Amino acid sequence: MSPTGPKNPVSSEPYSLLENSVYQDKTQHIKGIRHYPVFVSAIIQLAEEAKAKGSPVLVAHHVGAAELVFTDQSNFKHISQQFGIYEALYGVQELIDHSLAQSSATIKNWCIFADTILKIIKDHHIKEAAD
Repeated sequence: MSPTGPKNPVSSEPYSLLENSVYQDKTQHIKGIRHYPVFVSAIIQLAEEAKAKGSPVLVAHHVGAAELVFTDQSNFKHISQQFGIYEALYGVQELIDHSLAQSSATIKNWCIFADTILKIIKDHHIKEAAD
């Protein structure tokens, strides 16, 4: 995870918050979340900054710079239950140029993370509606 993020970011704060809120292995892959509220706050801030970029390409590069690579998805259900995460991820995913995921591993990792969290939330709401 790059603590400084992309060149000329709006703020480097979400990148350092992300780095400090997770446990990483030697290859910098996220193996656990240390502080869920801090992690989600950083994701929300990152998403807001990305949306301010305007261009789908700049949005994608901004969130991709977070380099979110998880060793597994065991934390995803708990992340999906955090306040504000749906709106933040949905807003970015609507703007992002998804074709960039074909040529950028960091953007692909962001899209996997965001799409998986959004699917967990959607599936939960469908299950609740059926009950």
